[in-house]
Amino acid sequence: MGHVDALSRCHGILILESNTFEQILAIKQNIDNDIVKIRDSLQVKEDKNFELREGLVYRKEKGKLLFYVPQCMENNVIRSCHDEMAHVGFEKVIENVKRVYWFPNMKTKIRHYLFSCLKCIEYFPISG
Repeated sequence: MGHVDALSRCHGILILESNTFEQILAIKQNIDNDIVKIRDSLQVKEDKNFELREGLVYRKEKGKLLFYVPQCMENNVIRSCHDEMAHVGFEKVIENVKRVYWFPNMKTKIRHYLFSCLKCIEYFPISG
């Protein structure tokens, strides 16, 4: 799976050009302790859940390779898939993120982000 192919199917999730995003991702992956541990392990042996390609760590999910998003970039990805996509709901954000990205506890983090989105709180208050 090529990087550009995955990003071109992203339907507006990324504003940055794919090469720029890949450069930022590679830099941030290199300073994320969890990803560095996985990358170091992948250099020694294969893993059923992760793959190393051109220095980037990917998560294997249902026959696809998804960018492993460094923790410091998770909110950027969620924001792109929610705020910049007209404040779509939880299921649509999950769908958008899972097209290209993966990070631990993704659903919980997305739910937390959406519950703290001021625009959504203002226009779609939770009744109860």
